[in-house]
Amino acid sequence: MKTIRRICAVLAVALGLASGAALAGDWVLALSWAPGFCASHPQKKQCDQLNRQGDEDAAYARSQLTLHGLWPQRQDCHAPPLHDADLPPALPRYMPGVADGLAVHEWNKHGSCSGYTTRGYFEQMIAMAQQAAASALGRYLHAHAGERVTLSALHAASLPDYHAVGAESVRFICRGERLEEVRISLRDWSRTVLAAPPDALLRPSVETDRCDDSILL
Repeated sequence: MKTIRRICAVLAVALGLASGAALAGDWVLALSWAPGFCASHPQKKQCDQLNRQGDEDAAYARSQLTLHGLWPQRQDCHAPPLHDADLPPALPRYMPGVADGLAVHEWNKHGSCSGYTTRGYFEQMIAMAQQAAASALGRYLHAHAGERVTLSALHAASLPDYHAVGAESVRFICRGERLEEVRISLRDWSRTVLAAPPDALLRPSVETDRCDDSILL
């Protein structure tokens, strides 16, 4: 649970929270696996960039989980529009979809309901993406990128960091035989600020895996 404890520490700081915000309700951290996503979305700008040789951000995306979004239970709240100046300079590395307008979409649909400022929302996601890369699952995916693995092996790799006691909190989403996304279910963040035990951050997922047992990374 070391990765979850580190995430808890980041959350407890409440970096970038809007005044009076309360991060309550169920959340999902959605992480993309770019090789699988781009196999079915080759027209995306981020996918055109994926195979650039000598590009450090492209090399990162080929073997690390990248950001899709951080989703609170509510959607489509009204908030000030997102401007380029609101985006952290490091965001395109961790969210390649910025090239396709993903940051704007995620802010309008999800970030505007998060209680974060625009800058704080994306900085929080970057911190969580970094922790995901350092997790046992992140290291497993990096080591086996391009290989065929089993769904049970992915769940076993996620066990040290992301499984709640007695219930799985991680779900794997595939399109065809390819891994496309990993979703981590989280509980009410306000409890983290009140120093709840780290395990309280995780919750059982409300959805099932959408992968066969044999998966191409």
